[in-house]
Amino acid sequence: MVHATTRRSLRSILVDGRLRADKSKVSRRAVYLATPAQRLWAVDHVARRHGVKISDVVLIEVNVPRTWLRRHNRSLWYCMRDIPVPMTAKVTGLVEVAV
Repeated sequence: MVHATTRRSLRSILVDGRLRADKSKVSRRAVYLATPAQRLWAVDHVARRHGVKISDVVLIEVNVPRTWLRRHNRSLWYCMRDIPVPMTAKVTGLVEVAV
């Protein structure tokens, strides 16, 4: 699963040591995760929503227990818990995603 965020937000995630559900800007306070097949959609969505260039969006690969996840739709999931940074596998930018 991947979480798309802005480079600016990545700094605070690393400082806090977790992806925080309470930082969500939508009605359901959760960390939203996309399937790997939808990572390009996730990058585009975050860029449009936050008004940044696509190059300013990064993907954080996370490994969380399935029991933490709830399905939002076919390819988007959410987690009501904070996700600690040690559960993240890798951070990538658009160049790596497009390849």
